[in-house]
Amino acid sequence: MTNVALQVFLYPLEYVRILIQLGYEPLPPKKYTLFRRDYYYLPSAWTYARHVLKQRGFLEIFMGCPAFLLHTAFRNIVTRSTKAYFYKNFFYEEATGTSANVKNYSFQNMLKEMSIECAAAIVGTFVSLPFLVASVRSVAYCLEGSPNAGMMTCLLSLLDNNHIGPIFMNTFVPLAIAEVLLRAMRPLAVYLLSSLINPSLDKTGYLTESKFDSTETDSDAFLKLTLKAIHVVVAHCLYPLSHVTTRMCVSCSKDFPKVTADWPRFSNWAHCWSYLREARVQYMGSQLLTNRVLSSNTLKTVCGRQLAS
Repeated sequence: MTNVALQVFLYPLEYVRILIQLGYEPLPPKKYTLFRRDYYYLPSAWTYARHVLKQRGFLEIFMGCPAFLLHTAFRNIVTRSTKAYFYKNFFYEEATGTSANVKNYSFQNMLKEMSIECAAAIVGTFVSLPFLVASVRSVAYCLEGSPNAGMMTCLLSLLDNNHIGPIFMNTFVPLAIAEVLLRAMRPLAVYLLSSLINPSLDKTGYLTESKFDSTETDSDAFLKLTLKAIHVVVAHCLYPLSHVTTRMCVSCSKDFPKVTADWPRFSNWAHCWSYLREARVQYMGSQLLTNRVLSSNTLKTVCGRQLAS
C-alpha cells in the first residue's frame, strides 16, 4: 500500500516526463550567453508541473495514473511469479547473487540467474504492455481534447485496431530490449565484482575463500553500493529505448493524436530511433530536476516553435 501511495505521489513527474517525450513544451525556451556563445534552456520538471497544474487543473496532471499503476503492478507481480516458477521447477534453488552467497557465485550461477531474469522481464513486460500504452495514450488524447482519454477507452481501442500486431511489436521490442539488458546487467556485475572480491577459483569454477581480510559486511556494502551505481548508469544509457516506446504508443494509434503541429508519425520503432538520434533528442525527459540545456536546432525539432529572445 505504501508503494502505491508513493507512486501516486510521484506520478506528476512521470506525467511531465511523458509530455516531454511527446514533444509538448508549453513554456517558451529562454536564452543566456556564456563566453559569447548563446545557449537555450527549457524549465525543469517543477516549473513545468506548476504551469500544467495552473493551466489544466489538478485532475489532469493525474491523467493516465490508473493505467500506469496497473502497468507497474502487473509487471512486478508477473515478473516475480515467473522467477519463482523457474527457480522452483527448473533450478530448485535460487541462484541469486546476493551478499549471502557472493563467495560462491560462479560463472554457472551467473548464466542461470541471467537467463531467469531475462525470461521473467520479457514475460512481465509483455503482460503489462497494454496498460502502459493506455497510460501514454490517455495523456496524449487529453492534450488533444479528445473524449477518448479514459483508460478503458484506450484499452478497448487496442482490441478494435486492426493493426494490433504492429502496435505490440513497435512498443514491446524496444521496451523488452531495455528490460533484458537492465536485468542481465545485475548477474554479470555480481560475478565480476565477486571475482574482484574473491579472485581465487577452484577447478569447478566456484569462488573459493578470499585472500583479502575484509569482513563480509564490508563486501556486502561494497557490492550493494556498486550495483546501485551500475544500475543508474545502465538505466540512463538505455533511456532512449523508453523514449522510443512512449512515442510509438501514440504513433501506432489509429486516429493518431498529434501533440504538436509538426509532430511526425513513425512507421516503426527503428524509424523513430533514427529520427531521435539524428535530431539528438533521444534523452529528452531524462533530465527533470534541473533546467534542460539544448541547442537551437534541437529546440526547433522538439518544440516546433520560435526561440524566445
